Amino acid sequence: MTRPSDDVWLELTARARRMLRTSTPLLTLDRKIPNWITAVDLTVIRRRSKMTRGAEEDSAVAAREVHAIWTELQEHGHTSGTDALRFAYALVGRLVDGVVYEPNPFGLRVDDEAAANQLWQQPRVQDVELSQARDELLSAIERLRVYRDGETTAPHKPLLLLLTLAGYVNGTAQRTALFSDLEPGLSKLIARFSDLSAEVEPQEPFWRLKSSGIWLVQDAGGADVTASGPPGLHYLRDQKVRAGFVAHIDRALWVDDALAPDSIAALLSQHFPPGQHPSLLGAVGITPENIAKESPIADQDDNDLRAALRAALDVLAGADETADSWPALREAIERSGSAALAKLVPSGFSVKGSTGIGHVAAVPWLATFPPGAATSAKTGIYLVYLFAADGSAVSLSLNQAGSQISGGVQALHKRALDLRMVVGEQADLLEEIDLATTGQLGRRYAAGNAYAIAYRMVDLAGGVRVGEDLKRMIGLLERISAAGVFFDAELEPLHLLFKWSGGREPRTVERHRAVAERDGSVWWGKFAAPGSTGMGASKFADLQAQLQAGVTTHVYVYRQDEVGGRGCRN
Repeated sequence: MTRPSDDVWLELTARARRMLRTSTPLLTLDRKIPNWITAVDLTVIRRRSKMTRGAEEDSAVAAREVHAIWTELQEHGHTSGTDALRFAYALVGRLVDGVVYEPNPFGLRVDDEAAANQLWQQPRVQDVELSQARDELLSAIERLRVYRDGETTAPHKPLLLLLTLAGYVNGTAQRTALFSDLEPGLSKLIARFSDLSAEVEPQEPFWRLKSSGIWLVQDAGGADVTASGPPGLHYLRDQKVRAGFVAHIDRALWVDDALAPDSIAALLSQHFPPGQHPSLLGAVGITPENIAKESPIADQDDNDLRAALRAALDVLAGADETADSWPALREAIERSGSAALAKLVPSGFSVKGSTGIGHVAAVPWLATFPPGAATSAKTGIYLVYLFAADGSAVSLSLNQAGSQISGGVQALHKRALDLRMVVGEQADLLEEIDLATTGQLGRRYAAGNAYAIAYRMVDLAGGVRVGEDLKRMIGLLERISAAGVFFDAELEPLHLLFKWSGGREPRTVERHRAVAERDGSVWWGKFAAPGSTGMGASKFADLQAQLQAGVTTHVYVYRQDEVGGRGCRN
């Protein structure tokens, strides 16, 4: 197989995001235990498993584990052993076409190399292409011919479409599905919702839906796929015949998050009575909430911001840091991006973008600042979209002013830890970001990141809900504001840590504490050679300047298994 493992990982993360959004479980391969996706980012898919003993387990599948599995499938056509987390095998075995599970011994095998080799990442889909695909699918649903005779109906093609589209909503759809995989679910739907269930077998809609123009049958055995009537059941099963949406419809269903829900809503309204709608949705494993339309205004604002971020990454991916690419980047970030972001942030928040002056900046950014804050990345704590220099990703980062601070990257790392302590652990967010630059500004932005959410071009093209992510990050920023956290733009105070021994005076700490409590402060001496400060000259000078400026400075003394300390000002 020639398909790269990075492309497989892109497919798995895209599917996992939809499973996360719809709370769709993925079964393990051997014991068939439901697992729910809890978080998805660039390098990790996290899941929670309800074990049979009642305990809950939350663990992560890393991209490297999928890479190892896929490399073994490429080299041998099957896996041997279970070096990776078993759920990684479930992700590949249940979600990647052409790969099947073998129980004895536990492993995966390539069953259909052509299907397994289908690339997920395609050239960028233009908005006009998405619009055309949407119109084509919805028109085909409206034109579907369904047998009716009085009160007798046989909505077999709509049932097949409903079953298939449900897979796109929850992230489990195969791009081309084996008849043998569709047969059980389709048979149950026909038996339950068709008045002619005794007379119609599932191969009929599977084969005849191709007349709609949106469905393609791929035959592996040499049958005439243009024939109007289907082959027999055994042929379709034995020859592993596949079918699915034509390629551009399939792609649109993955890129446009709203297309599958909208198509299901159209199917229900045009081909089934309202009283059946809840039962139909339940039969294919989705809920009314999964296909409910959100506010069209909020949806459009979300789309506008996503489009601006995509446009900026597109420019950066082909940029050469010349003036030629700067105007397009400025349009995407400072104008379109700023306008879209302003519609999504709360009242009182300000927005600003920066792309450089006359040429592309080392790290272009688009930021939002809380009420009362200066609209500058040089002061305060804020949220900012940081664009990787090579256009590989954009990260929504909870960040801090860092260009003027003394202490550089080390001080920013320390402050980032402070921010994480204030907002609490966010296991699904990124503590490290890659801005694809080795410059000082990029390193400071990366060091100043407390938590982040990263988006690749494929994520933005896939319709990820940037507005929902922004709302969550604003909540973290507001938590920091409520806690009264303030960082000086230029100074991160130095504090001292001294080791001491009880051998000279075991009551040293108690005696100094008594003086401090009585007089408000206390001197503490450090034994050293004459003229020695025990620290570098530059650090000593910084400490002296800090004390002269009246900055509260702490001295901590410690010995093994015991820590004590007092603050002093001079």
